[in-house]
Amino acid sequence: MAHTTLQFTQSKDVKFGTSGVRGLVSDLTDDVVYGFAYAFLTAVAGNPKAVVLGHDLRDSSPAIASACAKAAQDLGVSVNHVGALPTPAIAFYAGMLGLPAIVVTGSHIPFDRNGIKFYTASGEITKADEQAINNASVTLPAIMSTELPPINEAAYEAYCQRYVDCYAGCLEGRKVAIYQHSSVGRDLFADLFQRLGARVLPLGRTDQFIPIDTEAVSREDHERARAWANEYDFDVLFSTDGDADRPLIGDANGQWLRGDRLGVLCAKALGADAVVTPVSSNSVVSECGAFDRVERTKIGQSSPSDIDSAVKAARAAQKKWCKESDHARARILYAIARLLQKNSRLFSVLETLDNGKPIRESRDIDIPLAQRHFYYHAGMAQLMQAELPKRSPIGVCGQIIPWNFPLLMLSWKIAPAIAMGNAVVLKPAEYTSLTALLFAEICTSAGVPNGLINIVTGDGKVGEMIVGHKDINKIAFTGSTEVGKLIRER
Repeated sequence: MAHTTLQFTQSKDVKFGTSGVRGLVSDLTDDVVYGFAYAFLTAVAGNPKAVVLGHDLRDSSPAIASACAKAAQDLGVSVNHVGALPTPAIAFYAGMLGLPAIVVTGSHIPFDRNGIKFYTASGEITKADEQAINNASVTLPAIMSTELPPINEAAYEAYCQRYVDCYAGCLEGRKVAIYQHSSVGRDLFADLFQRLGARVLPLGRTDQFIPIDTEAVSREDHERARAWANEYDFDVLFSTDGDADRPLIGDANGQWLRGDRLGVLCAKALGADAVVTPVSSNSVVSECGAFDRVERTKIGQSSPSDIDSAVKAARAAQKKWCKESDHARARILYAIARLLQKNSRLFSVLETLDNGKPIRESRDIDIPLAQRHFYYHAGMAQLMQAELPKRSPIGVCGQIIPWNFPLLMLSWKIAPAIAMGNAVVLKPAEYTSLTALLFAEICTSAGVPNGLINIVTGDGKVGEMIVGHKDINKIAFTGSTEVGKLIRER
């Protein structure tokens, strides 16, 4: 019997996130993985003659790759298996051959999770492609995994040669220390840097997978880098995340370089005169004086179709969410609270950058209070049946918040709504949208069901669309008295 990919994952913690499919290893069963791979190859890649398949070094990755290979085999698609390689190396090789690619990797997420990235011949899949995969029809066979083919070393060589052709001899006379940990690129980069003329010092290699996040370097890795600098003599310290698509660079003193500074150094090395940077980036690129022109991206204006899509997604998600147990809802709220805590420094900086309030106020008041609201309502979610036995969810809540306490206002609106079984469509103020957008990103990592929390951006016209939408059950508004009166009249 044929089912859609979404149907395979209804009871699983598996879904598309910011970069491919991600979920608990225990939920990435053969049927789920087979379904996603089959759907990609038929609905997006168009039954290609071959597919490039690779993976990272997580213990679970080869088995997941085997289910992907079986889906390709059943479709008559030849599997070009390149083994354990950096994600960019796999994507580069596939693009070079004009083939789609499937990469089994969880990047920097925890060890008990994993993921699958999909690439067409022209690059990583789009959101529209994700929808096509979710809605594709798949019939499962009796056997859904197979032995992986022998490894094709050509992808490894092609990736190394790409850099040798461009930068031959650039590391001559340099000593590069590589924090290898469990990065899939640890051996490739050691080999590549030697080909470029460097002496290589491998450090910190582990057999157990470690989820290194290059955008939030742990205290232990800061201490480890300084200790290595005291013990060894090197010019640069290099590392990556688990699938080796994000670099982490340190200096000779063991000081890891933040992404903002590294970006400036790279742009200068390339001789750039103009730089385009996200609106959420800090002022380093503007104030360093290295570039003639610096352009920042803008926050988008949501259209009526965007609002319709958000409300439709919220409605579909709420029907399932309200049937979840109190404990299941609480688990998601706890996960959000923990991720707010983990990323508190980034949220604090963004809040101050966007809103203008002192960093001390963002760091010591707003962000901690936002975390506490999600912790509190996680507890309330577990007590809903006991404390509020006669209450039931409303449905889809439209929420509009002002500029003065962006993340804190968001937590006041979203936490109680989802704790009680509702879904939300929230619009932050057009001047202070950054922490709301970052919040949307961490919701993916927290396991929030698709469509449950929707962040839409724009000015007052977008707020009017939310207030006037016929499929929204309740409006929660904080703002001016004049606008509040208008909303009440509607």
